[in-house]
Amino acid sequence: MVAKERLGQTDYNTSTSDRAREVYAGLTRLVHELLVSHILAPDPSMFTRDMIRALLLLLYYKPVETAAYSNRGVKSMGRIVHASKVNALSSLMIHSLVQRAASFIAIQESPRLLTPVLDHPDLASPADRKRALAEFRLWCTLVAADALGSLQSGRSTWTDPTAALKITRRFATLAADPTDVRRAAILELYSIVTVPTSAPAATHPVRYRLEHIVRINAQLDSWKAYWTPILADAQKRGDPLAYTVVQTLAQFVILSVNGAVFTRWDLDRKKELEEGKEGRPKLTNECVSALRTLARRPFPLD
Repeated sequence: MVAKERLGQTDYNTSTSDRAREVYAGLTRLVHELLVSHILAPDPSMFTRDMIRALLLLLYYKPVETAAYSNRGVKSMGRIVHASKVNALSSLMIHSLVQRAASFIAIQESPRLLTPVLDHPDLASPADRKRALAEFRLWCTLVAADALGSLQSGRSTWTDPTAALKITRRFATLAADPTDVRRAAILELYSIVTVPTSAPAATHPVRYRLEHIVRINAQLDSWKAYWTPILADAQKRGDPLAYTVVQTLAQFVILSVNGAVFTRWDLDRKKELEEGKEGRPKLTNECVSALRTLARRPFPLD
C-alpha cells in the first residue's frame, strides 16, 4: 500500500495545479497514518516482505513534507523539497525501521534457506525454491541499501552480509531472474568497503585511511575482473541496468573511498600546520605503497 502511494506522490509532486497539490497532500497524510500505525500500534500480521519493500521504496522516494517545514519557517518550495529528499536523519530513521521489521520476520536467515536449494536443487520443491530465492533477493536489496547508507554517511552498517557472500556467485549463476546477477554483484561491491575488517572496527563508524587503499583497490580490481563480463552478458539477456553497476556504482565507491582518504589526509595536514609542524603527516610503509599504487592506477575503473 505504501509503495503504491509513493508512486502516486512522485507523479503529483511534479505538477503545480491546485488539484495536484491537494492530491499529493492527501497521499502524504495517508503515508503518515500508515507509518504511525506501524510504529505506535503495530500489528504483527502486517510485518511482511511487502512492508519491507515499501519501506525501502520510502527510503529512496521520501515525500515532500511541506507542512512540517513551513511550520518551521521554511517558505521556499525549493528548500522544502531539498530538505525533504536529502535528509540524512530521515534516512537513518527509516533504515532503523527497515532493520527492525526485517529482523522481526527473520529475513536475515535467507542465506540459510537458499543454501540447501543451491546444494540440492532437485530435492527442493517449487514452492520452497521460489520462497528461498525471493527471500534472498530481498535480503540482498536490504543489505545493499544499508551499505549504501554507510558509504554515504560513514556510519557503521547494521546488516552482516557474511553468510550471503558465501553464496552470491552461485545465486548469480542460477540467474532465476534477470536481475539476480546485478543483485549479487552489488552485494559484493559494497561489501568490499563496508564490511568491518576486525571485531573492534565493527563498533565504530567507517573510517578509511591511506593504508586501506591497497587492499580496497586490489579487491575492486578482482571484483571488476570477475563481474564485468557477467554483468555485460546479464544486460544482453534482459536486465537493462546490469552494466550500470560497473559504469556507475563502482565509480561511486571509488570516489567515496578515495575522497574520504584525501579528506582525512588533508585534515591531518591542517592539524599539524596549526600545531606548528611541517604539515606532512607521517607515512607508513603501507601508506607509501598505497600512494604508489594510486599513481599507477588508471581512472576511471572501467
